[in-house]
Amino acid sequence: MQSEGIRWTVDVAGVPVAVAAADERYDETARGRLGAAPNSAAPELDVVVGPDAPVPPDHLQRREVEGYLGWSEDDRAWISDGEMVVAIAPDRVHVGGSIADHLEEDRFDDLLQFGVAAAVARPNRMMLHGAVISRGDDAALLVGGSGAGKSTLAGAALVGGWDLLGDDLCVYRPDDGTVEAVVRTPYVPDEIADRHGLEGVREPGSRNRVRLPVEVLAVGRRRLIGVVSVGHGVDGAILHGSSGDLSVFDDALPVPPFPYVLRRHLKAASDFLGLPAVQLEHARDIERRVPRAIERLDEARAAQTPQ
Repeated sequence: MQSEGIRWTVDVAGVPVAVAAADERYDETARGRLGAAPNSAAPELDVVVGPDAPVPPDHLQRREVEGYLGWSEDDRAWISDGEMVVAIAPDRVHVGGSIADHLEEDRFDDLLQFGVAAAVARPNRMMLHGAVISRGDDAALLVGGSGAGKSTLAGAALVGGWDLLGDDLCVYRPDDGTVEAVVRTPYVPDEIADRHGLEGVREPGSRNRVRLPVEVLAVGRRRLIGVVSVGHGVDGAILHGSSGDLSVFDDALPVPPFPYVLRRHLKAASDFLGLPAVQLEHARDIERRVPRAIERLDEARAAQTPQ
């Protein structure tokens, strides 16, 4: 049994999660993914992170999805990325593997996200991958593949007077139609921060990002009125559509779509797929990107707001 030397309880978008980390490096990785907002309620989920990887049962058949291997049995599952493994149970997530360098840390971080997202899922809630912005009580979820421009659009929203609730993970509750973001440090591209006066700390390395203070985030639940699917275009075009497009759901799902995962998300996903959606394409011209994005966001809100 690995050491669980550092313990704390975090508020993951309204879900109290108890975290046990083997040492400071694993603790830092967990906080980077789950945030550091405290929660004093009794934990719904225990998360254990450390070097010792759980071992999937030998008798189970494995599946491969999106480069990951997965096993499942009843209400338990295992997802592996090489020597790293996350074991998922209804009330416990165990992620194990080495994080000796940044590449390993990123892979470990992905498995942590997968495990927590799958364990949090219930018929009346699901975790989603995307930025959340709001005007008043109305929120929109910004989704897109890697490099699509979610962080650019989140930065444009801040510049344009929208509230930013979070830029990475959130929990959607279809029973009341609300969304709440995980409170963790947000990042925006340096071109957005530099050109539009968003103050923060430049991220070291080649990712060209600026870390904004967590205080820029608004907190709490908002009514989710629609989804904005983000991409790159020529002139900031906006096309109307529906969340019923499975590509939108695929971008929003924060864990590979193994059968075990899809079963846990089925009920809440059916409500999510009924939300209105629009496709927004960023202007390629950097000078026009933010002002055009702000205009398009306002158009998207007008299109999605119930009359």
